[in-house]
Amino acid sequence: KTFDHQKMKLRREELGLTQQQVSQRMGLRHRQMINRWEAGLNSMSTHNLCRLAAALDVEPAYFLK
Repeated sequence: KTFDHQKMKLRREELGLTQQQVSQRMGLRHRQMINRWEAGLNSMSTHNLCRLAAALDVEPAYFLK
């Protein structure tokens, strides 16, 4: 299974969060990684997938296709 970057943006927008807010929830210093993940430019590690899922209040499997 692969990371579905479109679901990441969809879920973030459903929650009304900015990329900066998601990066802060994940403990990242900059929002650029969020931007690159949403654009499908960077791959997502299992560790970051779990952090993202917690930040967006879903199970990690939500982002897999």
